[in-house]
Amino acid sequence: MGSIAPAAVLGFLVGLRHAMDADHVAAVGAIVARERSVRGAAVVGAAWGLGHTASLLVLGGAIVAFGLVVPRNVGLALEMGVGVMLLALGAWNFLSRDRHSHSHAPTALLSGDRRSHRRALRPLLVGSVHGLAGSAAAALLVVAAAGSASWGFAYLLVFGAGTMVGMVVLTTALAVPMGRALARFQRAETWVRVASGALSLVVGALVVYQIGFRDGLFFQ
Repeated sequence: MGSIAPAAVLGFLVGLRHAMDADHVAAVGAIVARERSVRGAAVVGAAWGLGHTASLLVLGGAIVAFGLVVPRNVGLALEMGVGVMLLALGAWNFLSRDRHSHSHAPTALLSGDRRSHRRALRPLLVGSVHGLAGSAAAALLVVAAAGSASWGFAYLLVFGAGTMVGMVVLTTALAVPMGRALARFQRAETWVRVASGALSLVVGALVVYQIGFRDGLFFQ
């Protein structure tokens, strides 16, 4: 039992740190820019973390349990999906109109109405794409460190839980200054949406360049 606790703590802390990666911040920032409450932002973070953890456990768990090998071009294609998704989120923020609505949509998100489920679906899908892109690398690290498939799967689970908690903390932290700006300035929603969209576009373009040109996906 003495060796279990340190490994669990390490996996959880690594997951917390993983949530703060630049592409994750850019993705959830583009989504959280549309939330008007800390509660709604926290739900976005939880949905993102759930999608990330689910896809990580499915693909990463299969790699750990069955020794699957993800071809390099497939791994690069999954990572390219993150870049394309970031570009789409950025464009979505730029092209959509201001809502100028003071309805309590984040509260509705928790009450389970139809529109709130659609809003929760977006971060869930975005998190799933990120989880798939990072599953191979995470699983390879686990295989190198874990003594068995069960230990490896347990580590991925704790890692995923840490990522989920980290993302909730991140989205909540982003929502606090955004909420204050929205409360004080009439045009704040436009500027927040444009700034978050620009960040998503820049990070997405960097990912596409890195994976497509420097890592050679476009030339395979």
